[in-house]
Amino acid sequence: LKFVWQRLLPPPTTTTMSEFASLFQQYITVQLPQYLQSLPIPSSFDGYLELSQDEWLTILPLFSLVFSVIFLVLVQLTSAGTTTQPEPFNKDKSHEMKKVAKFNGKKMAVCRCWQSKKFPYCDGSHNKWNEKTGDNIGPFVVEK
Repeated sequence: LKFVWQRLLPPPTTTTMSEFASLFQQYITVQLPQYLQSLPIPSSFDGYLELSQDEWLTILPLFSLVFSVIFLVLVQLTSAGTTTQPEPFNKDKSHEMKKVAKFNGKKMAVCRCWQSKKFPYCDGSHNKWNEKTGDNIGPFVVEK
């Protein structure tokens, strides 16, 4: 299996962006076509049954890539129209619980919903979350 990866990937080196672009171009135009031509792809389905273990190891990365791409496309297509309702954070907690702590300093609201555009500070984004889920998540308020 090691020889397959050595044929696919050159050894890592420190390169600049232009060297990387050059290496990438060489890989796409030279190495990848050579790899694909060297694969033992039979002309019929019965030919796959006659492949040796080494030939299967050579063709395995290509099959893995193709099946992974097909799987990811199918997952995206089957879940494209479905939306799931997000679950509330406070399932078992009292919705009347205060979220204020005493602290030496000024008053500030710290986000607990992870939706804030000003994270870690609250910007009120939890209100939209609460409407969607029926939750009452809000900021942790620290005041003097």
